[in-house]
Amino acid sequence: MVKIGWLKGSKRPVYRPEKLYTFRVDIVRGPIKDEFWEANPVMARVIRMRGKQTLEELHWAIYDAFNRDEEDHLYEFTFPMKRRDRNPIRYGPPPGGMFSGFTGLDGAGHSDRKTLDGLDLHPRQVFYYEFDFGDGWQHKIKVVSIRNEVPDEKYPVVVERIGESPPQYADWDEDEYEGEEGEDEEEEGDGPDENKEGASENGEETNAGK
Repeated sequence: MVKIGWLKGSKRPVYRPEKLYTFRVDIVRGPIKDEFWEANPVMARVIRMRGKQTLEELHWAIYDAFNRDEEDHLYEFTFPMKRRDRNPIRYGPPPGGMFSGFTGLDGAGHSDRKTLDGLDLHPRQVFYYEFDFGDGWQHKIKVVSIRNEVPDEKYPVVVERIGESPPQYADWDEDEYEGEEGEDEEEEGDGPDENKEGASENGEETNAGK
């Protein structure tokens, strides 16, 4: 059971059953070489978490699921409330932590204070996650399912891996990095259609917590 508030006019807490969430996380943009995109047209992880866990824990689950190895980068979750929402709900890293003097992203909530149950998510809902604002690793997250039963297991857990994990820092050749004169550098690493389906790399469940 998860406490969701207080009964109006009393000091009695209100509880509701904790939920179990399954998310599909797709990489949709990042500094990835063309040949890696061609070999891995879909790079996705299916992650299962319990409702009392936070967005900060989801961040670390994604970090581990894609085998990243340098953690001191900012990140942000965005939740559009409508199509082309110019002012989506945002959550970023908590103040302090790995960044000395960091007070949080302007206008964003703190990921360590928002549980999954507190987000009022629904199946098929889509939201977004960006890691490392310099390199711009962008991810699309889809709510695959929400269940009321939570098996007694360790969470987060990766239940499916599609495609290999791209290196966090690609070994660019000098001419690849600089690009041709007049070329839009943002086009480097853009992935194919994010809705394409891929074959499972490994169906075994692995713990993704940190």
